[in-house]
Amino acid sequence: MSLMRRGVIGADGARYAGLARGLGYDVSGGMSITGGGGELYPWEIDPGSGPVGGRRAYVASCASTQEEAGLMEDDGGVVAAGRQDGGRGRSGGRWVSPRGGIYISVVLRPGSGFEAGLLPAAASLAVRAAARAAGTAAGLRWPNDVTVGGRKAAGVMVDAEAGPGGVERAVVGIGINTDATAAAAEGELGGSAGFYGAAPLCGAGQRPAVARALLAELGRLYVLLGSGGAGRVAGMWEAASGIIGRRTIIRGAEGIAERLEWDGALVVDGRRIYAG
Repeated sequence: MSLMRRGVIGADGARYAGLARGLGYDVSGGMSITGGGGELYPWEIDPGSGPVGGRRAYVASCASTQEEAGLMEDDGGVVAAGRQDGGRGRSGGRWVSPRGGIYISVVLRPGSGFEAGLLPAAASLAVRAAARAAGTAAGLRWPNDVTVGGRKAAGVMVDAEAGPGGVERAVVGIGINTDATAAAAEGELGGSAGFYGAAPLCGAGQRPAVARALLAELGRLYVLLGSGGAGRVAGMWEAASGIIGRRTIIRGAEGIAERLEWDGALVVDGRRIYAG
């Protein structure tokens, strides 16, 4: 982008160039702006058309994007952070969130009849699609993990508010490891119960592109879930996970994984297993 071509010259050009440099961009002598360090600024993560990402906010640091998004009312609104000091995963577990990762929460207001139990599956599928855009082959692990090489590369959590007609509001939180953060997770969580390793899903410089792809795909799946496509989303997750038809042990239940139900339960030998 060139400031001169946009008519920003003289003192204004110098002022805007200084602001751009302060945000991590490189500004050449001709006022051409490049770089940006991969930060998730609102203008960098615009997914284009679609129901998710119409309103976007960025905070350099916060306790949790889930808390920040809790203050946002817009359906499809997005909060991204450079780092989190109190990031949390499913069931209140800690999510190590140093600078350089992808930390995003999305506000959804689906209305009555929406199959909210499949939101974690939809978000996991969206992360997997974004990984492909970054050139990474990712897998899925029930209930809401995205893996690379058998190690955790991303996690999803959903905070939902129920009303008379079903879920009225849900905040979908997504944390993604990059090559700048996976080692920190290994160092802090290694040896913890349930920890099976951390892997990067992308490079730190790829964060905006991955976030754009993630939001675009999440928007597509959100529409699908709201228009009678719950069975398709469940089938997509089943195909991507590779667990269906295989023997597994989940939450103490051992047997053959049969299917993913619309409420998010995994059926193992006829038993419905729910995420904690």
